[in-house]
Amino acid sequence: MASRLRHICAHRVCAHRVCASPRRSTTCPRTARIQGVRGHLPLRPQYPSGLLHSVAIPSCPTLCGASVGAVNDSRTTSGSPATAGIAAHVIPLARPAHSHERTTASPRMVSPLVAPIVSTQWLCDHIGSDSVVVLDASVLRVTGFDSHPTWLSGLDQYLVGGHIPGAIFADLIDEFSNPTGAFGFERPSIAQFEAAAAAVGVTNDSTVIVYDTAAGQWAARLWWLFRANGYDRVAVLDGGLTKWNHEDRPIDTGSVEPARGAFTSTERPQLWADKTFVASVVSGEAAATLVCAVPASEFAAESGERARRGHIPGSVSVPSGRLVDAETNAFLKPDALRALFAPTLDLTARSAVAGTPTLIVAYCDGAIAAAADALALALIGVTDVAIYDGSLTEWSVDDALPLVGAAIY
Repeated sequence: MASRLRHICAHRVCAHRVCASPRRSTTCPRTARIQGVRGHLPLRPQYPSGLLHSVAIPSCPTLCGASVGAVNDSRTTSGSPATAGIAAHVIPLARPAHSHERTTASPRMVSPLVAPIVSTQWLCDHIGSDSVVVLDASVLRVTGFDSHPTWLSGLDQYLVGGHIPGAIFADLIDEFSNPTGAFGFERPSIAQFEAAAAAVGVTNDSTVIVYDTAAGQWAARLWWLFRANGYDRVAVLDGGLTKWNHEDRPIDTGSVEPARGAFTSTERPQLWADKTFVASVVSGEAAATLVCAVPASEFAAESGERARRGHIPGSVSVPSGRLVDAETNAFLKPDALRALFAPTLDLTARSAVAGTPTLIVAYCDGAIAAAADALALALIGVTDVAIYDGSLTEWSVDDALPLVGAAIY
């Protein structure tokens, strides 16, 4: 665990607060990726000694002052007594009496998942249940020293800025991606995924709830990885930490040590598309509807960091940022989502009438926002979906493959 705790912005910790807001980045530079290339940024001072201090994890009803629920004995949080008062200036943390003592209670029943998302109230009601594993999948977009955007692990924000009580950090950059992949965030192999899932305490009996500090795209990516590896007892927290904070629900700081799980998976290759298949769709040799989740300006080749801009010919534009409420980051209601996907659904309906495949292939820059589109489609009952894992990161560097900047649906 020590290696996971070495990247902390100690200069952010002052006499009054840890960060200006739980929604703002409190991270320091760390291993990151730019356009599929992994780079190393200088480290900040280390976190104060004594960070690893075990405390019990109460259920959310306990923290909210409601009836006492079960306490999960398999996980502990790690916080420093020296920083406990500082964290209280971010948001008051209501701990039970003698919270530094490990306690246990009978396990509570977990409501079955009936949708790919759960509400903040559902999670509040189930925190502390033995079988529920809550994962923080946050990744931060920052500007590197070369003025180019890069992706930064959300670990430091999780540790210092705060996280949902009992949540475990899931590293999408180094653990839930292929570290030797040809492009950033390439999906891990089955063995890599199983090891990463087990390391964060997931077993084949777990109910996994994923959230992030953004608009849900990182949580959706991890949700998709679980599903693509044959595991369906997984859901995204609707609105993520933004909605959780908006409702003044409790947060915690420090690390949560999971009990290592034992997890096995079965790959579902049909949930992925590769460059060859997408090229065959463009050429007309294969049938599918391409959905692009990048912002509208990037779709139209008016902005973007890639040397070659635009979108794959024949694509429908459904920017992932339009799928959620601007204030809470919660997904829009089904009718609003259907309206956004109307051109896509019209194309698939025509395919169904013609007797051709109705597959939808979602893509974006790096198959992250595409997962949010896939999740939104699942919310309206559309499940014949695959994600192009290489997305534009892979496609745009091949000069033989076309890119266009055309009308936006």
